Amino acid sequence: MKTHILIFKGILIFFMASAFLPASAQYKFDSKPFKKTFEKAKKAYDDYDYATILDLEADLLKFSEPKKDTLTALVYSFLGESYDVEGDPMKAYDYYKKEYALRQSIQDKSEYNYGGLLFNLAFYAMGLGDYQESEKLFLELVDEDKKIYGNKSEEYARTVKNLADLYKSMGRYKDSETTLRKLMREIDSDNPNYPSVVTNLAILYTATGEFSKSERTFERALELLENSVGSASLDYVVALGSLSFLYQSAGRYSEAEETLTAANSILDRLQGENEQVKSLIYNYTGAVKFRMGLYDDAITYFTQALKIDSTLYGTESPLYAYSLDALGSVYNYMGNHAQSIEAYEEALRIIGGVMGTESFDYSYSQANLALAYINDGQLEKALSTMTEVLATDKAVLGDDHPDYANSVHNMGNLQFKRENYSEADKYYNESLRIRKRALGATHPKYAETTNKLAILKWAQKDSKGAEAFYKETFDNFFTQINAYFPILSEDEKATFYYTKLRTAFEEFNSFAIDRFKDNPALIGDMYNIQLATKGLILYATNKVRESILNSGDTVIINKYQDWISQKEKIAKLYSSNDEELDIRNRKIDSLSDIANTLERELSTASAAFSNTFVKKDYTWQNVRDKLKPGEAAVEIIRFREFKPDSSGIFTDNVYYAALVVRSDTKDNPDLVIIRNGNQMEDRYLANYRNAIRYKIEEDFSYGLFWKPIANKLEGVKKVYLSPDGAFNQISIYTLRNPDTGNYTLDEIEIQVVTNTKDIVEERKPSAFQTKDGKAVLIGYPNYNKGAFEDILAEDAIAASVVTAAAEGRGDSREVRGTRGGTRGTRGTRGSRGSDGEEGASRGLTRGASRGLPRGIRGNLNRYINSDDLLALLPGTKVEVEKINALYASSKTSSEIVLGDNAIETSLKDVRYPRTLHVATHGFFLEDPKPEEAIDTKYIENPLLKSGLIFAGANSFLATGEMTDDDGILTAYEAMNLDLDGTELVVLSACETGLGEIQNGEGVYGLQRAFRVAGAKSMIMSMWTVDDDATQELMTHFYEGWLKTGDKHASFINAQKALKKKYPEPYYWGAFIMVGE
Repeated sequence: MKTHILIFKGILIFFMASAFLPASAQYKFDSKPFKKTFEKAKKAYDDYDYATILDLEADLLKFSEPKKDTLTALVYSFLGESYDVEGDPMKAYDYYKKEYALRQSIQDKSEYNYGGLLFNLAFYAMGLGDYQESEKLFLELVDEDKKIYGNKSEEYARTVKNLADLYKSMGRYKDSETTLRKLMREIDSDNPNYPSVVTNLAILYTATGEFSKSERTFERALELLENSVGSASLDYVVALGSLSFLYQSAGRYSEAEETLTAANSILDRLQGENEQVKSLIYNYTGAVKFRMGLYDDAITYFTQALKIDSTLYGTESPLYAYSLDALGSVYNYMGNHAQSIEAYEEALRIIGGVMGTESFDYSYSQANLALAYINDGQLEKALSTMTEVLATDKAVLGDDHPDYANSVHNMGNLQFKRENYSEADKYYNESLRIRKRALGATHPKYAETTNKLAILKWAQKDSKGAEAFYKETFDNFFTQINAYFPILSEDEKATFYYTKLRTAFEEFNSFAIDRFKDNPALIGDMYNIQLATKGLILYATNKVRESILNSGDTVIINKYQDWISQKEKIAKLYSSNDEELDIRNRKIDSLSDIANTLERELSTASAAFSNTFVKKDYTWQNVRDKLKPGEAAVEIIRFREFKPDSSGIFTDNVYYAALVVRSDTKDNPDLVIIRNGNQMEDRYLANYRNAIRYKIEEDFSYGLFWKPIANKLEGVKKVYLSPDGAFNQISIYTLRNPDTGNYTLDEIEIQVVTNTKDIVEERKPSAFQTKDGKAVLIGYPNYNKGAFEDILAEDAIAASVVTAAAEGRGDSREVRGTRGGTRGTRGTRGSRGSDGEEGASRGLTRGASRGLPRGIRGNLNRYINSDDLLALLPGTKVEVEKINALYASSKTSSEIVLGDNAIETSLKDVRYPRTLHVATHGFFLEDPKPEEAIDTKYIENPLLKSGLIFAGANSFLATGEMTDDDGILTAYEAMNLDLDGTELVVLSACETGLGEIQNGEGVYGLQRAFRVAGAKSMIMSMWTVDDDATQELMTHFYEGWLKTGDKHASFINAQKALKKKYPEPYYWGAFIMVGE
C-alpha cells in the first residue's frame, strides 16, 4: 500500500470543499428561447440541480457558442461544475479549459470570480499529473488574490497553501517548505488559514521522513486548531487523521490507532453530513489495521470507505480508485492474489482514464499491481511493470524517499523470484540503506528487508551473512512486540504476532538445522528464541491481568470488571437458543467489538505498570545455571520445513526439534531432530490414543516420542519438559520402554512447564496470594436441577457409594464406571447410563420434533451422541468429601460445594483461592462433520470447544431455557475467573487437558483459560477418566501435598501408588500437571 494515496486523498477533500462558485449577473439575450433556457439553467444552478443543467447542455451550447462572449463563458462554467459534481471530471476539465481560453481571449475578468476558474483548472491539472500547468495556474491565482485581496487575506493564504501542496505532490519538498514558511511570515497568526498552514507543514515533514519535526509541528497545529475552531471540528479531525498517518509511517501503530480512535469519537459527536471526512478516517484506520496484520478489520474499514466514495464521487472517480487500491493491498497480503489483481487493475483503469497513464498516482497503483504479479508468479509481467514504476518513483520522489525504497525492495523480491541473486542483493541493500536513513532500524519496514536479506544469504550459502541479518530482524521484532502489545487485545496480539512476526522465527529453525554443522552456536540461538517467544501471548495476557489487579487503581480495576461483564454476555449469547441465528450472531459481533475496545484500553492502561512484555535476553545458559546436578531442561519445537530458494516457502513437511540443556552442558544444547512430524501428528498419535483407550500394551510410541530424547539424558534424574504440538496431546508419563518394560513414570521424573524460562524467571507474588488461602472443592453437581425436584434416587446411590467406600468394598473393576463413557463417567460422551439414574432422566430426552438446537446446546447434544442426557456422578461427592477431610485433618481452611449448590455461579463467585478443585463432567468438542455443522460460528472459537458441566445442565440441554446458571461453563467463560495467585487448579473430569493446538502457544482450551485466569499450576486429564481410579489418585495426591508442600513430587508419587493397583496407563496416566 502506497503512502501517497492517503495524503493526496486528504488534499482532494480539502480542495473540493474549497471550490469557488461563479457570481450571477444580468445579461442581454438575442432570443427569447435562449433567455428562457439560460434562466432555467440558472435556477437549476442556484438549486444545485446539476442533472437539469446537463439535460439543457445541447440547447445552452446551441444558443451561446456562436456568441463567444461572457455569457458563453458562464455557460461553460455551469456545465463544467455540473460534470464535476456528477462524476465526469474529464468533461468538467474540458469545459473549464474552454472557459479559461475564452476569458483570456475576450480579456474579461470583471463580471466573474476569475479566481474560482483558476482554482478549478489548477486543481484538475494537478490531479491529472500535469504539474507544470497546475503550477502556472496557481502562480497566476496567487498574483490575482494578492492584487484583489492583499497578502494578509484568507483568499491569498488559501491559494499559497494550495501551491505548497502542489510542490509537495511534485516531490519539490524544499519549494513546498519555503512557500509555507514564507506564508506564515506574511499572514497574521489569527488568520483562519494559519492553523491549516502549520498542519500542512507537519504533513510535509511526514512525507520527507522527518518524523520528529513532523510530530512537533503537529502538536503546534492541534493546539492552534483547538484555540481557533475547537477540538470538536472537522478541521481538527482531519489533522488527527494526518497525525495518525505520521505515526503509521514511523511504525508507531499503537499511537496511530489511539489517534484514530479519538478522531472517530469526535466524528460521532459532530452534527451534519461528514461523509467525506469519514471516508478519509476509515482509510487511515484501514491502513493501520493492515500494517498490524489485522486484515479482516482492514477490509471492513476500506469497504466502508469504498461505499462512501462510490456515493459521493461515483465509481469512476480517482477517490474511489484510491480506496479500491487499498483494498487490493489487503487481498494481496492475505494471499487472495486474483482478487488483488482485479482490484488493482480496476483502480488503474479509473486513474489512467481520468489522470493519464503518465500521472504520479498511476505509478503508485502500478507498483502495487506489480507486487501482486510477483506473488501470483507472473514474473515477466511484474518485471516490465516494476521497471516503469522505479523510473517514475525515482524521477518524482528522488532516490532517498521511503516510498522509493518500497519499490526498490519489491524489485529485489522479483529478482529473487527470478533466481537472479546478485541483482536481488543489490536492490535489497539499496532499499535497506534508504529505509535505515529515512525510517530507522526499529521500523517494521527495515526488518522486512533484513529478513529478506537473511533468506537470500542463506540461499547463497553465506551462513555468517544470514545470521547477522536474522539477528537484526529479531532485534527489530522484539522492539515491535514491546511497542504494540500494550494497545492490543489478546486476539489482536495473536493476529499481529502470527501474521507479522511468527513466520520469520519459524523459518529460522530450518536455517539453524540446515547450517548448525558449520556453526553449532545456532542451536543455542534457536533455544534462546524459544525462551523469548514460546507462550508469548499467554505470558503477555497474564502480565496485563496481573498489572491491573495489583495496581490498586480502582478506575482501571472497574473497567476490567466491565470487560468481564461484556465477556459474560457474549458467552451467554453463544449458548442462546431463543433468537434467530443471524440476529444472535450480530449481537455477538457488536458485543465483541465493545469487549475488544475495552480490552485494548485496559492493555494500554496496564502498560504503565509493566516495563516490557517480553524479556528477550534470557539464554539457555541462564536455564543451565538454574539446574541442579542430575537435572535437564528440554524445549520441544514444532516447525514447518522452510526452503530458502527463489520461492522462499514453507513445505508441507513438519519437523520436531528437542533441545536439551543439562546442568553440565558446556558449549551448546544437544539437538534431537524428529523428521516424521506429519505421521506423528496423525497416524502415530491415533495409535497411541487407541492403545490407551483399549488398554493395549504398545512400545512404538516410546521409540517415537521419547527414546531419541532419552538418549541425551544419561545420568539425568529430573527433566523440565516444555512441550509443543503433538507432545501437548500425550501423557508423557505413559510411554513404555521396550528395553526395560518400565514406563517413563518409573525411569525419570518429568515436570511439564509452559516454557523452560519458568525455571529462571522469578515471579512476584500476587497481591491476592496468601499463605493460608482457602481451598474450594466443588463436586457432585445436580445436573437435573431445575427440571426435577426429586433426586432421591441419586442421593440413595451416592449414600450407598459413600458407605461402600467407607467400608472398603464395592470396587470391583468389572462393574466400575469411567468418567467418560457409560454410567458414572466424568465426560459427556456415550449414553447416560442405567440403574437409579435412568428414572431420573426419563422425560429429559431431546424432542426430535424440535429439531437440532443451535449454539453450545446443539453442539453438546451432538457430542453426547445419545437421546439421553448427563449422568450424575456420585463418585465425585466421595472424592471432594475425602479431600475436604484431609484439609480438615491438616488444619487448612477449605470449603465444599455439592449438589444443588454446585452451579456455575458458585465457581464464578470464588475469589483468589489457594486451591480450586472441580470434580464433574468435562467436554471437548471436536470439529463436527460437515453435515452436522449447523452453527459453525460457535465451533470456530477454540475456547468454546471445551468446558465443565455444573448443576442444571440437563434442564438446559433438554429445554433450551436460558438462565444465569445454565450449567455449562466454557473455557471462554473460565478465562474471566478470579484466580490470581491461585497455586493449583485441579480439573477432575474428562479431557480437561485437550484443546486446539496453536504452534508455540500450547493448548487453547480449559488449560489456557485457567492459566489466563491466574492459576499458577494445573492438574488435568488427557482422556476419559475412570471414576474410582480418579478418586484414589486425588486422595493420594492431596495426602502427599498437604504433608510435604511439594506439588509435583506428590503428584508423581500418587501416580506411582495408583499404578501398583491398576497397571494399565488408562487408569493412572490420564492426568498431567502443568505450570510453575
